[in-house]
Amino acid sequence: MTLYDYRRQFRDNLMIMSRTANGRLDLSASGTKSDSMAVDSAEDAQKLAFDNTERALRLLFDNRRRTFRSAEELEELVLETAKITNEGITREGCLFRSGEDSTKYNYARIKDIPVMWDRYVRSFSWMLNSQCFEVEEIAAFCEYVINILGHFFADGCGKISMLISTYVFMRFDLPCPQYTSREEYYRFAVRRKIPSVNDLRQLPADPEFWDFVSYYRRLCPSSGPDLCCVMENAE
Repeated sequence: MTLYDYRRQFRDNLMIMSRTANGRLDLSASGTKSDSMAVDSAEDAQKLAFDNTERALRLLFDNRRRTFRSAEELEELVLETAKITNEGITREGCLFRSGEDSTKYNYARIKDIPVMWDRYVRSFSWMLNSQCFEVEEIAAFCEYVINILGHFFADGCGKISMLISTYVFMRFDLPCPQYTSREEYYRFAVRRKIPSVNDLRQLPADPEFWDFVSYYRRLCPSSGPDLCCVMENAE
């Protein structure tokens, strides 16, 4: 598949999934989210959402054949993707969430983000190098952990998680999921309680996560039979 193919698929999905891409700027997740924002209007944020994600897709596509010598090298690519995605939208230096915890959503507590982020990066690196996982499972893991379990970034977690899942499909030259609706997605992408630092390690036995994986696989044209693999060795 070409970069054009991935751009077209990503733009279609962005219009279904992103409030910002549809001209809505929501700062209600926490009392201090607005402190991290640099953008002045929903219209500016909308334009940046399209421009920035196109640049991020180019970066990821150019790195689709890359072999990572360490989890740290993979982390650098993910963080660069996040920085490009939020350039001009969040203030300089405001990459990860800070300030007050959300009282609206069951996101990870801000104090737990450093540990959970490190575990995510190491798990992602291990999964990419493992023969145990289907491509769709790795992509679903990235979306669920970045956007739902950790919600690591000051803004754009949905866009960033979709970019990283797209990167997973790029590495295997496969088409991306075909999202149907934001509402349907978040019926399956849920956390009924605030995550703890151990929740990432416990995902292999977490029914909420596997409900999401099963749903996610149904969105993927490339999906085959379910695989159930264990992730304890990711630590």
